[in-house]
Amino acid sequence: MPTTDVRKKDLLVMLMALGDAYLDKGLYSEAVKKYYQILDLRFENRHLVTNLSQAFIGLEKVDQDALRIYQKAVRYSTDNKEIYDTLASVFLKERREDQAAIKIYKLALLNESAASERLYRHLISIYFKQKAFLQCKELAEMFFAKAAADSRSLVLYLRSCWNINQYDDAINYLKKLYDASADDPILLKYLCITYLEKIDHSEAKDKL
Repeated sequence: MPTTDVRKKDLLVMLMALGDAYLDKGLYSEAVKKYYQILDLRFENRHLVTNLSQAFIGLEKVDQDALRIYQKAVRYSTDNKEIYDTLASVFLKERREDQAAIKIYKLALLNESAASERLYRHLISIYFKQKAFLQCKELAEMFFAKAAADSRSLVLYLRSCWNINQYDDAINYLKKLYDASADDPILLKYLCITYLEKIDHSEAKDKL
């Protein structure tokens, strides 16, 4: 191995060790400096990207450089709860609805993100807009099992049920809500509408 290659390898090992030591001590700015020196030497691997992303999280950094590193770190590993949380929060603020953002939202939910309720509501809305009614319905049911249904998510859930002709699930859920709500007139209205939708659908089928 040429002498220059040996020296470069030794320098990389030293810089990585320093960066990791600073990261362990919570000296995130110093760790970032060392990791960037490694990147300047045109070297990048899983360990470097993962630890650089952790340093950025420590600094609460969400600029374009940090987002690029976070997204690389996600590709390197499926166990990045803090990164999923960070990316999901940024994408939520931007109201992103593309497939890359949806993937991050789902990963954040799987890792019990602190922003779970907002993620559920946003994803339910996305699926409904995309006419992915079964996914919308199933995600809404997961959401309702964890938190109280908000009015918009409930409406999108009901409309999804109607679009895929799964009226009984909607009726059963509404009955449960209505029984627990001390005769909420809005829930009663939705329950009646759902019954009517079911009847209309059955009559339409009978005429075919």
